[in-house]
Amino acid sequence: MSYLKRLLEEKNMSQKDLARRTGISATTINRYCNKKYGKLGVENIKLVTLYNLSTCLGVEIGEFVEGVMNDDWRRKESNRKFKRKRDKL
Repeated sequence: MSYLKRLLEEKNMSQKDLARRTGISATTINRYCNKKYGKLGVENIKLVTLYNLSTCLGVEIGEFVEGVMNDDWRRKESNRKFKRKRDKL
């Protein structure tokens, strides 16, 4: 489960609620909840977006960025391991 999904559960908030409160599209919130940050990863998310998300969820921005970056790192590492296994075939 992604860091953002865990926070939403803790705050008893839906993705649509978060989208409404932050002004970020529900589609974008859903992508972030599913750890889909695009080719450049979390580094591609604007600071103002990260700030809006963290503020709305009541989390310090540093803690929020760290949680989201850990999700992205795990996803990238998982992809690397899969590619290594695939290349061995």
